[in-house]
Amino acid sequence: LAASITAFLSLTIHVVESVDKIRTFVENVKDAPTELRRIMETLGRLGLLLQKVRKTLERQCEQKAPLFLRPSSLLGAVLKDIDRHLQPLRAVLEKHKALFQDPGRRTITWSKTSLAFSSKAIAGIEERMHQDVTLLGTALMANSTSIQYVHPVRLIPDPAFPRHRLPVNDAVY
Repeated sequence: LAASITAFLSLTIHVVESVDKIRTFVENVKDAPTELRRIMETLGRLGLLLQKVRKTLERQCEQKAPLFLRPSSLLGAVLKDIDRHLQPLRAVLEKHKALFQDPGRRTITWSKTSLAFSSKAIAGIEERMHQDVTLLGTALMANSTSIQYVHPVRLIPDPAFPRHRLPVNDAVY
């Protein structure tokens, strides 16, 4: 059971790192089209949501035996889909990695990467990323809800304030 959370957590960390690398790459593309700049905004939202998933999974991993709960299978499926959807962007990143090996180089011009994506392809990637953000939010809510449903908050009575039985009167008020 702990292995499944560890697998979810490592996949989440892998996707978070991919998102960060892609965002850094896109930030360093000079003269990029507006479609590519919009992807950065979506990547930012996706990154924030993935950080929340990571924190949730870390908290789940810390739970001990009776409170331990397996992550939602929906969450795992969505994380795998996001990883698969980021693959074309990671491929471009790998292809152009050599251009950034020079420590003095911080930017790359769009003309060097323009063969990688057309505007239509960028719009398709952006649309998939919007769907991924929505699905990941839903999966995170489902995972959190299942945790709360299985382990509801229990009120622990305070011994300083014992419950008093009300006296039983024959009178009806």
